[in-house]
This record gives sequence, structure tokens and C-alpha cells, in this order.
Amino acid sequence: MTPLPPRPNARADIQTILRILQCEPLELEEALTGYIDNMDLFPEQYMRMRQYPGGPFHLYDPTKHCIICATLMKGDVEKRLAAFLHDVGKADTRTVDEDGGAHYYKHDEVGADIALAWFKSFGPDEHAALNNWIDAGIFAVRVVGWIRWHMFDMEHLHTKMLDRWLDTFGIEWIDVLFDLRRADWSAARTELCDFDLIEKARTTALAYVRTRDAERQRDEAMRKDGKAPTLKDLAVNGTALITELGMEKGPAVGLALHYLQKEVNEGTLTNNPETLLAAVRRWIDQTVVKP
Repeated sequence: MTPLPPRPNARADIQTILRILQCEPLELEEALTGYIDNMDLFPEQYMRMRQYPGGPFHLYDPTKHCIICATLMKGDVEKRLAAFLHDVGKADTRTVDEDGGAHYYKHDEVGADIALAWFKSFGPDEHAALNNWIDAGIFAVRVVGWIRWHMFDMEHLHTKMLDRWLDTFGIEWIDVLFDLRRADWSAARTELCDFDLIEKARTTALAYVRTRDAERQRDEAMRKDGKAPTLKDLAVNGTALITELGMEKGPAVGLALHYLQKEVNEGTLTNNPETLLAAVRRWIDQTVVKP
């Protein structure tokens, strides 16, 4: 996507939208609606989306849906901004099938690109406006991330995805992502939404990332104290490599365990069975030593 060019009034945009997003929920809908009527922030996208009717799942056009979602979003202006922008990519992704049904494939990715281009258009003044209360770079990464991932599949949470979110954004960001999904659905046809699914997925995801984060902190503390894990401290042993991966008894098992010890000591791998077994699978494929 072609980045949006820098605009001379970008500072006014960020200052205005941050001020509006601090309104109380009862005032926020009216304030955002008035802002869209007169704004310079993504005017083409929001005006275009106003022309799109709601569908089987949505009560409102995408523009009003974004406004309602922002009013329902818990938290500070950072989180409300993500809710306000979460569907901005629908303006550039709308297609209509032969039955008249509208689709917005990859609008999450396109919306993240649009938001990222906006943040990149900021100059020193815009960064100063943000830095009054939060690091501008962190703000941009978190907001763009919420937009990019707001359509994730809650029924098929993959550990690789959760690890990536943990590494990039942190635990609190993941929790807020579920808040965004709840606000998004609450602004739609709620009778079609399974809100229990959100909370079940949230519980599963947070339990995993908190455990993984604790493991990483433990390993880091051991390294700082000079107590690097020994072979006996690894979360897997030779028997696990033989039974889980089909390795044969012999030198390859020992080589694999020493490889894991080295990677854990250097902080490249987290010391838990799932991560270590996956690492050995990759190691086997990349070495001449085969099970």
C-alpha cells in the first residue's frame, strides 16, 4: 500500500483525536461523529465507509461501527484509538459477491498499513504531542498491532502466534486484544456473538503467556546469577527425545541435549518441553545427524 503523504495538519489531527478520546463514553459517540464530519484524518476512508450498509453481522455502516466500538472499549485513549481505527481498512477492501454479499478480506492487514503510514508521517511536533504522556514509538506499535490482529481466530490459538505476541507486545497487550474483540462484537449484532468464547480464549491465552513469561524470567535470572541450566535442569531428557521424536539411543541424543543446553543458556530458547522438542526437530533437519 502506498503510504499516506505527510500532512501539515497532522499535529492537529493527533491532538484533536486524543482530546476527543478522553471524553466520557456517553459523550464520545457524539464527539467522534462530529469529528468525522469535519476531520482531516482519513477522510476518504471514513466518508466512503459511511456509504456501506450494515450486513448480517453488523448493525451499522463501518464508520458508525468504529465509533460505537470506541465508545465501548475499556481503557485509555491508546486503546480507544485502536478501536476507532480497527476497521479503517474496510474502505479499501470491500468486494461484493454475486449474491450481493459484502466482504472485506484482509481489512485488518490493510487497516494496519494505513495506521502505520499515518504514524510514520508524524514529524517532531506530532511525536512531542504523544510523548507528553506515552512513548510515541511504543504507542504506534501497540495500536497498529491491535488493528492488525483484531480478527485473529480465537478457536485455534497457536502457541507460535502467542509467543510472537508475547515477544513483540507483552502480556497486557494480549489481554487488551480480547477487550477489543469484545467491544467489536458488542457494537455488532450481539445475538449472533458468543461472548463466552472470548473469555474462554482469553483465559487459555493468558495462562499460556504468563507461564511462558515466568519461564523466561526464571531462565534470565539464572543466567544473571551465573547459575546456567545444566543438562539435568533441561525440561526434556534423552528419554523424551527418544519417545517423542523417535531418536535412536546413541551420540545424536547427547548432541541434541548439549545443543539445547547451549541455546537455553544463551537465552535463545525457553526451557519448557514444547519449545525444546520443537527446537530439536529443527536441529535434526539442519544437521547431518539423523535420529
